Amino acid sequence: MAIDMSKPLVSAPPGYHVDLAHPQRQGQVLNYWVASVGMVLATIFMGIRAYTKIVLVKKWSSDDWCIFGAWVLSIACTLGIVYGYVHGTLGVHVWELSGNNTNFSSHMNTAVTVMYSPMLGLAKMSLLILYLKLSPVRLFRLAVYVAMFINFGATIGIMFPLIFACNPVKRNFDIRIKEGSCIDRAALFIATAVLNMVIDIILLFLPVPMVINLQMSGPKKISLLAIFGVGSITVITSGVRLVLLLPMLKNPDRSWAITYPGIWSLIESSLVVITGAMPTMRQFLRHIAPGVLGESTTSDRSRETGYFAHRNTELQTISKKSTRRQYGRMDGDDDDSSLGVNDGGSEMHIVPPSGKMDSVSNSPYYATYELMRCTLRVKLELLTYGGLKKS
Repeated sequence: MAIDMSKPLVSAPPGYHVDLAHPQRQGQVLNYWVASVGMVLATIFMGIRAYTKIVLVKKWSSDDWCIFGAWVLSIACTLGIVYGYVHGTLGVHVWELSGNNTNFSSHMNTAVTVMYSPMLGLAKMSLLILYLKLSPVRLFRLAVYVAMFINFGATIGIMFPLIFACNPVKRNFDIRIKEGSCIDRAALFIATAVLNMVIDIILLFLPVPMVINLQMSGPKKISLLAIFGVGSITVITSGVRLVLLLPMLKNPDRSWAITYPGIWSLIESSLVVITGAMPTMRQFLRHIAPGVLGESTTSDRSRETGYFAHRNTELQTISKKSTRRQYGRMDGDDDDSSLGVNDGGSEMHIVPPSGKMDSVSNSPYYATYELMRCTLRVKLELLTYGGLKKS
């Protein structure tokens, strides 16, 4: 018996007046706002990262490709959800959807669901690749590689079952096909949310031992941990989405119940890009607004005059170059020629790269430099004190 696709496929509850032309709606305006703000912010942050890496650092790495891919998929997922509201297939009771609209909704939901998993996977892979650039410690790098394997396996292990959930495959998104069978797709949706939460927690705690062992003050360690914590803030959105997803999957009126889980999906798809661009924000701000980070500008430094100011500047320059030799760069450009080179303030120094700190601190030239630097500083202080005493 042929299905009449011009009529609803599900009967309305007793006493409900069905109006296909003007169905009851929910969440339309809220979804438009969340989607618009999210896309704009994600695009701005992605643009900042691209500008920083291409123009300032002049190095586009594999982690940049990953976050760029996540941004493309984020925009695609967001537009797919928005189009569902524009077309009138989301936020509407299933008994006020014609068969054709229900089938269209099935196509769009399948497409968004399939793209969602690799979007999250690419964003997390970008952060993990960044972790590899932070420390030469063998155990830490091994832990990062294990996390990469888990992330890759989870992404592939969810994406392909979502594509091939039914046999024949076309039944996965075409409700008119009744032949064949499908696996429990609700379990896949739950697995997606749970695995993303687990990986986010791994990303959150992975750099903690490394940061704790750094030779820096407590407040700086807390600040650094906060930077890494921002990258895993999506664990909150994944948790909220999971809580809202469970009752939705049990609801036969899913086109109506999807409203609020969909909103949190929009939030998460934007946040993964925004947090993925965070590591380059300091570099970008140092370039356009050094005062924001408490760094002096060229005009400020030019006000310093006199012999002592000149000598102090020289000492600071030498000291900064020495410090730069001891710390790695987050842009991944860790070759010898780049150490200690001023590239317009685009570096972000975090931890010692492999072999660099030992080779510098153990060098006899480094020891000689330290002795000369201390001697000059003492002489300057004595001269300054003597001048003040005479005056």
